[in-house]
Amino acid sequence: MENQDYENILNTMPGTGVYVIREEDHGILYFNKKAKEATPEAALGVPCRDVWGGSCAGCPLETMEDRRESRSVGYHDSYGGVVDITAARTLWEGRTPAVVLTVTPRAEDGFACRKLLRLDLEGDACTVLKSDGEGWQPQDGPLSLQLEDLARNGGVHPGDRARLAAYIRPEGLRDALRKGGTLLYRRRDAAGVRWNLMEVFPDLSGEDRFAVLCIRDVHGAPGEDPDSPEEQARPQPAYTRRDMQMAAILKSRFKMMNTVDLETGLCERVDLSRPTGPENTRSGDYSHFVQYALDRVVHPDDAGTYQEQLSLEHLRKKAETVEDFAEEVCLYRQLAGDEDPRWIELRVIYTRQQDGVTVNILGQDVTRAKCQEASRLQALEDRAAVISSLSSLFFSTYYINLEQDTFRAVVQMRRVGDILGEEVECSAAFQIYANHFIHPEDRQEYLQVMNTRNLRETLRWWNPCAAVEYRMAPGTPEEGRRVRATAVLAQTGPDDIPMTVVYVAQDISGSRRTEGETHG
Repeated sequence: MENQDYENILNTMPGTGVYVIREEDHGILYFNKKAKEATPEAALGVPCRDVWGGSCAGCPLETMEDRRESRSVGYHDSYGGVVDITAARTLWEGRTPAVVLTVTPRAEDGFACRKLLRLDLEGDACTVLKSDGEGWQPQDGPLSLQLEDLARNGGVHPGDRARLAAYIRPEGLRDALRKGGTLLYRRRDAAGVRWNLMEVFPDLSGEDRFAVLCIRDVHGAPGEDPDSPEEQARPQPAYTRRDMQMAAILKSRFKMMNTVDLETGLCERVDLSRPTGPENTRSGDYSHFVQYALDRVVHPDDAGTYQEQLSLEHLRKKAETVEDFAEEVCLYRQLAGDEDPRWIELRVIYTRQQDGVTVNILGQDVTRAKCQEASRLQALEDRAAVISSLSSLFFSTYYINLEQDTFRAVVQMRRVGDILGEEVECSAAFQIYANHFIHPEDRQEYLQVMNTRNLRETLRWWNPCAAVEYRMAPGTPEEGRRVRATAVLAQTGPDDIPMTVVYVAQDISGSRRTEGETHG
């Protein structure tokens, strides 16, 4: 791959900090612009430990040993909280042993992380990556005794102690790690009762014995008063990650929510920017609301799309096909008198529950985002040595033309090229690759994300990335290894419609790559 190709890729990943660390003394040899913005203390020659507040907790350099690569999860306020950290060995300028360290913020749900611990499930130990000054204070050392202390003396609401005690047992943590389960519980502090969310997820080291435990303060998510008699008497389930993501959407992104009863056709509209109460809630016939909007609010050029996506008939038909969760997006212009129309985005969220499908329609004004000129790709003053060294992080790289549904391979595994042959149609290539190289259980999720229609509809300059993780298929040399595929917006056309995308695939299994395999 040419250096210019890597520079183009880096220009489309402005959220990642890149450092080059001298292996001998951990002095900094290079840092990119994002790294300087996030860690102003970064300077050539300064030990990386000093840049990260004097703490090496969670750094993959500490566990790298003689491996070529190492990965971990850490925490840094200037990167927005929880981060994925990757370390890859290289020769700086062809002669100095060094490590390329990349720091990438995790996509979070908008709620503050209070505690972050790296767990050794086999050794029954933990390392504290982050702990605020409130309540229970974990320390580096034994795990089970400290978690038991949290259940007994950590201010946990009496009604939630039994559930929390079951979750934090070794077998409970392993079960949550396998299933992705989380625990929503109440915690008492000086101000009253607050909702907290506990979740455990895999550490990136690739070793099953290690995991990461995160506790968030999620107070303010839609729901009942946590201290009310009715809520205390109600059984509290272990909420899934999707439940909390939904709560985060309501809290941080939207101002209005419409809940539609598909059986009666009634609609309840809630102003999320104000305290919950009858004075901020309106109820009525949903079809009447839709027709009123078509007659007085929706721009005539968008009326057809609005009617097609938001009619009660469409909602009912779509709900019949929903197995668990589905989401549709309606973008339209709202008339504003003598002023220019406002762009409104409506997200229609379908969630299947025991008694049927719940439909919530959430709206937000995206006029500013639609009207802003696409930001020019920020030029990174990367030297050729660090750009070239990043090749070890990606084993496949493609440029995709969404407008023409074509792709160009920059670097790909030799066997992938043999399978794809002369194929140049991107949609067909995604399907062929999935059929031959992706685990059967992961193919559907991969193709839901990695298809040209989805990329055209979802990628925008304010949402520049789409990613999916999958396992390599049984029977391949890479069987069982985990891969993260990322499509990054590179160029847009009129109305911010994506035109070209950079597609990269990265091995995140943490194991040593097979020697002799073609990478780039």
